Amino acid sequence: MRERLPKLEFTGQTTDELLACKDTHTPLSIVYAFQWGIQAKARKVGEQRLTEEERTVLAVLALQREVNNGGYFQFFWNSSRSYAPSIVTALNRIGDNDAAKLTETAIAALGLPNVTVEAVSQAISKEDPVRDAVLSSCDTEFYKLTDGFPRLFRFILENAARIQLERTDDYPRFPKRSELSVAAKLQTRLMFWKKGWRPTLEEAGEAAVEIAKRENIPATVSDAEKGAMFYVFELAMRDENFTLCDSLAPTVFERMKGEIGHTLARKQWVQLLLKHGRAADADMWALSYLQHIRSAAPPDDAGQKRLEFWAAVLQENRDALPNSFAYFEATYPQVDLSNPVRRTIIYNTKRVPGTGPLANATTDNE
Repeated sequence: MRERLPKLEFTGQTTDELLACKDTHTPLSIVYAFQWGIQAKARKVGEQRLTEEERTVLAVLALQREVNNGGYFQFFWNSSRSYAPSIVTALNRIGDNDAAKLTETAIAALGLPNVTVEAVSQAISKEDPVRDAVLSSCDTEFYKLTDGFPRLFRFILENAARIQLERTDDYPRFPKRSELSVAAKLQTRLMFWKKGWRPTLEEAGEAAVEIAKRENIPATVSDAEKGAMFYVFELAMRDENFTLCDSLAPTVFERMKGEIGHTLARKQWVQLLLKHGRAADADMWALSYLQHIRSAAPPDDAGQKRLEFWAAVLQENRDALPNSFAYFEATYPQVDLSNPVRRTIIYNTKRVPGTGPLANATTDNE
């Protein structure tokens, strides 16, 4: 059996130092290391002074991040829309022609004579069921595409002379990743149990028990129930099945307290509610989570990351989440909501869109 390569941690390395790890660390972690390095360079010299190759890396990763996390709608909705005018060219540059054609279709659904950042922002903020149906179809096709990360890794290797990073102290200091709970491990295993599976809660629970037996995971009945519930709720969010989501959400989020994926899952639920015009419900769920982390999160690095994460969510949805915004301002005056540090989730797998509460993820500054 081939030895599994370790992930590379970005600690401000130069281009040559990162490339020296191409045979000793996972390609995906090296791609993300380059992303961090390019972003640090942009903060220092300005994004307009990046090379075309450096901007290509950022654009492609922005698309992968957002579409895997919440579909093309999220790519156009979040600040990643800044790459909308250049993303098709970027995809073609790395040789991902299928993704480029699909992204052209998604952009065309916006109905814009000229694709500018401002025009994209205005178009995506309007209600348009026809557009949303096209974007949803594009999402489905995107998840079927061959993983684009190998192409991007090859692009970086072939164009390293134009992706020049200097050593920097501007890099993320993440707290040590906590161990996944047994329920989270079962939820992750359920993702790959059966292709295209849409189980009932009972069926997912039975499968979780079977998985635990096969893989010798020391799971209790409660662990299996939780893992199944998290998985079914994830599918319901992906399918935008509000009947099922609304029935499960109160129990899911109560049982997710203390889980690694709680913050992300709550954000995805809030964004899904906002997407469908349920701003009052979204505000309620966001506020209840902020109240939870106020009472539960210790004043450590992880707690600070959660605050910065939610500061970005609130900043982007200030008018839609007035109660949550006001609570955050009053409770955390040390966090500047006018200029939050944005931390977006990047999924390490493209098979499951980013509505997964417990999918393995890393974070990214924009």
